[in-house]
Amino acid sequence: MQRTTRAKIQVGQRYSQVEIPSAVWQVVSIYHDALGVEHAALTNELRGRDRKTLSAAALQDRSRYRLV
Repeated sequence: MQRTTRAKIQVGQRYSQVEIPSAVWQVVSIYHDALGVEHAALTNELRGRDRKTLSAAALQDRSRYRLV
């Protein structure tokens, strides 16, 4: 099995959802949970009150999100 190298997620990066390309989310913080899994906290650029947290693996899943 071949592994693909993923780019590191960084604060300030912007991602759009594949199913809703107009929804752009900006990474505002990155942290590791108690099990060591990396997560990114994001805020919606158009609706600053809309926030969500995703695992790094989910955010880097190209079938769900794309780096803008």
